[in-house]
Amino acid sequence: MPKKRGQAAWLSQILSEWARAPVTVAWEAEGVGRGDWWVRWSDGPTVEAMRAHARSHGVYLRPLDVTALRFARDYSPRAWAVALLSLAETQPEITDWHELLGVAESWLDDAEQPDDAGADDEHVAHLVAVAGGREAAMARAVFSARPQRLAVTQVRDEPVCPVCGAPVPRAGAGRPGRYCSPACRTRAWRRRSARAIGETKTRDETRCPVCGASVPRAGVGRPARYCSPACRTRAWRQRPRHRDDSDTTRPDAGAS
Repeated sequence: MPKKRGQAAWLSQILSEWARAPVTVAWEAEGVGRGDWWVRWSDGPTVEAMRAHARSHGVYLRPLDVTALRFARDYSPRAWAVALLSLAETQPEITDWHELLGVAESWLDDAEQPDDAGADDEHVAHLVAVAGGREAAMARAVFSARPQRLAVTQVRDEPVCPVCGAPVPRAGAGRPGRYCSPACRTRAWRRRSARAIGETKTRDETRCPVCGASVPRAGVGRPARYCSPACRTRAWRQRPRHRDDSDTTRPDAGAS
């Protein structure tokens, strides 16, 4: 693994210089993509272009298997704004902001350097600021601003999803919904779980009384006190020896 990590760092440097954007190559042991080497970046080249460039250096990266790498490109709020503004002007047949958002995502997947696709910088910056950088909110703002769609507006007191910013459907009865869909509810639960795990590890960490090292937590059973068997033995040897019952120094030893 250390050898592979060195090759991954070298590949990260090569891809970052080529893409002119930060690219990370790292092993992900947790999360959705656990157990794989992932190449991640924002905007920049397409996934196909990044994969082809990485494989062209595969012979120099052994034992890291470039063909087994997984690639994922994220999009910045600016890239989303550029896509939404461009599509709103060129595809007037779109009749719903949900459809506009889906078409924009497909456009981004195929676009090379999507954040630099000629758009008015002032309009792009304004849209990002107004919508708080949330793609769903930007799609609604762009769609409602079209002259023929002015009737499509969001009521001020309508609840919005804290994950994606989309409106939350109102339930007929019972407790009001908090998320717009089961997918957003699951995503929010995963984020809370990840934070809780990190806080628990920090809060419950104990130190070995012999060497001061961190004591690993056991999954079940009695919590460990020492970091290793060696420290446990050392602590036992340092304990004071207890005298047995035959000790003649006791006050009542001469009594019979």
